[in-house]
Amino acid sequence: TTLHRRYRFRVPIHEQAIVAIKNLDDFCAAEMESSSDAETYSDVIQLLRLWAESVSCQPQSWHGLVEWPVTVSDRYIQLLDGGDEFAAVIFCYWCAVMNRAPKRYYLVGVMKKLEVATTTGLNGQWEALLQWPRKELQEV
Repeated sequence: TTLHRRYRFRVPIHEQAIVAIKNLDDFCAAEMESSSDAETYSDVIQLLRLWAESVSCQPQSWHGLVEWPVTVSDRYIQLLDGGDEFAAVIFCYWCAVMNRAPKRYYLVGVMKKLEVATTTGLNGQWEALLQWPRKELQEV
């Protein structure tokens, strides 16, 4: 019964979102490899991709809504809290996928506000990476 219910609400994976996350991972591998936190970045991006695939890029349940944030490492949370710019970019990708969730009162507009709060003051070098999540977040 549980599997039937799970698959009944399954929607096709949004390929563009998966490609965007893979591009983020490629950027990380190429540009962030010298960072002392390269492994943390890579791990959290892999978790993001696996989560996005598991929810078909459209979280439907509470589990889907909270699965990625509760699985990221404490080190990633520290980086995000400390203002690490690449950690903030990764977070924006999560916001973009979350924005594809069904519109419920507690989500409407929240992801866009989170993206704006997270990216305010970021160095302009991240603009190219932020194009996809910002485009997704315009769709409300």
